[in-house]
Amino acid sequence: MRRKCKCHGTSGSCQLKTCWQVTPEFRVVGSLLRERFQAATLIKAHNRNTGQLDHSHHSHHNNHHHNHHHNHNNHHANNHHPNSNNNNHHGNHNNNNHHGHSHNHHHHHHRRGRQQPSADDLVYFEKSPDFCERDLGSDSTGTQGRICNKTSHGMDNCQSLCCGRGHNILQQTRSERCNCKFHWCCYVVCAECRITEWVSVCK
Repeated sequence: MRRKCKCHGTSGSCQLKTCWQVTPEFRVVGSLLRERFQAATLIKAHNRNTGQLDHSHHSHHNNHHHNHHHNHNNHHANNHHPNSNNNNHHGNHNNNNHHGHSHNHHHHHHRRGRQQPSADDLVYFEKSPDFCERDLGSDSTGTQGRICNKTSHGMDNCQSLCCGRGHNILQQTRSERCNCKFHWCCYVVCAECRITEWVSVCK
């Protein structure tokens, strides 16, 4: 909603002003929704009633970092000389604490730096299907075999519609009604014309 005002007074002076709330133009609303859509956040669904949303990529990042740290310690433990078990055990204990502290510090800093989506942001928990490829599960036939326009700058251009796979130029013949005439009263008689043309088809 936006505020709109009208002035009242002699010769247009704004001695008295009347204001009211009006709905923004559809173009403004559409542009705002598009910006929110493009900036939407992928979240991970859970059953915890905390009122907070989890970013889906953080769990993968933390697990990868933890596994890398675990394998790194095992690699050092396997390479120790058997005659120095006591010293190496003590050294590994200190190294693990050092790496663990670094890992916890990094994890805490990473969690503190992320931002939770606000009440006005758009979120989603399932990625959109790939409409470029055939997917019967989502009832999508893909764009293979679709006719595109290689000279267009819109959404029907071959680069966009064919999803970067390229296109073939084929010759096709089609039939359409032509030379239609109106007769009194009241019917239309048309001839059938066969048109041969070159078309661009997505690979």
